[in-house]
Amino acid sequence: MIALIRNPIYRGFERFRVTISKKQFLSGGSKQEPNPHPDKILERDMPHLRIVDDWVWYAANEVIDGRRRKADSKRGDDHPLAGIPRDSRSPLANLFFCAICGAKMHMEGRNEGGYRCSGARRGRC
Repeated sequence: MIALIRNPIYRGFERFRVTISKKQFLSGGSKQEPNPHPDKILERDMPHLRIVDDWVWYAANEVIDGRRRKADSKRGDDHPLAGIPRDSRSPLANLFFCAICGAKMHMEGRNEGGYRCSGARRGRC
């Protein structure tokens, strides 16, 4: 629902090339990044797509901005937990190791609460 309120197309305004696709050479995929050249961003009015007035759109977005607790929080690759798997973030994540092979233990399933050796799935343990 917030994406609907935030989208400027519903106030009759459209922007192109706001983000660009950057090639990721390690993974072979691509990643969206903000366009570093603001002069290449195209804008145009689309009055036939308008569903709200400008003042309503801006007021709704101000309310959404006012609800944010941490406006300066880091996102994406800048976040301190970026690249760390979710099962490695718990307080017990670095305490359990396999007694046989020494590999890290991971939580097994969602509700069981057990741990398994990370090498067991690959046939190492």
